[in-house]
Amino acid sequence: DFPTADRVIYVQDCIKAHSQRPPFEMINKCSCALDKIAGEVKFAEFTSMSTVVKAISIGGERGGQMRDNESLKPQIARYRELQAKARKACFIGPPQ
Repeated sequence: DFPTADRVIYVQDCIKAHSQRPPFEMINKCSCALDKIAGEVKFAEFTSMSTVVKAISIGGERGGQMRDNESLKPQIARYRELQAKARKACFIGPPQ
């Protein structure tokens, strides 16, 4: 299962990304999204995927090494697929 602290961080980041919506609504929706993701992958796999996705947003050469690494593209695609599926299941619109 996913550690509580990591669940809290995910939900807080999700709420922040959707700050235009009521916080109470987003607490429930973001918790739902993580529950959906946790039902699909183990925590170690989720951590690996989310780390890669965060790393590709680093500007410059360091981020470029991650973005250009062909072996990481399946992880990136899987993470985005999981996120989209969870958002849809939990009625979360795009970040604002």
